[in-house]
Amino acid sequence: MFNKNKNSSNIRKFSASTDIKRVFFHFYHYFEIQCEIITALSQFQRQGGYIMKFSVLGPAGTFADAAAKAYLKTQPLTNVTFDYHPTFDQVYQAVSGDNIGLLPLENQLDGYVSATLQRLQTADVTEIGEVTIPVDFGLVANVADLQQIKRLYVQFKTEGQCQKLLSTIPNVQIITTSSNMISLEKFQSGQPGDAAIIPQSQMADLSVPLMMDN
Repeated sequence: MFNKNKNSSNIRKFSASTDIKRVFFHFYHYFEIQCEIITALSQFQRQGGYIMKFSVLGPAGTFADAAAKAYLKTQPLTNVTFDYHPTFDQVYQAVSGDNIGLLPLENQLDGYVSATLQRLQTADVTEIGEVTIPVDFGLVANVADLQQIKRLYVQFKTEGQCQKLLSTIPNVQIITTSSNMISLEKFQSGQPGDAAIIPQSQMADLSVPLMMDN
């Protein structure tokens, strides 16, 4: 549950200011995601009958989306609508009042996410919880053999996490994307020889010649 007690040991202040307007989640994005849920309110309290907006790095199907949904399963919250945005900054700007949001904090392989750290240096926020989910990637291709891949779509952070797999196809053209789900969309609308690294959770609905776990 959200802890409404301002002085509880479960709530951690990131700033002494009481003029607080924004809410954030932080998550680790390698093997597992650990989310720190922090509120921009000194005392988080939801108004009855209010539809809460949950701003998340989108589109739907990303690890941020999965982390947000996993968190909601642990909370007695109803009437929550997801609000997807393509950039960290747009997620930040979209959150106000007692709405909430989710942003990546640290990639255990590549380090901290600078865009989030820059925001946290100027934001007044209070932690209200955390959630951890697994992170698993896979490769999908419309060719029968790994060495037949000509072009591969991969999210810019995912590329750093999947170097072992990528080292097996050194001559492939790498096209980085802003989202794992965009990598999937580019692959599905692509041409022979294309491949993509995507969340394994998205592979169950695909029927392609080649599918590999990372």
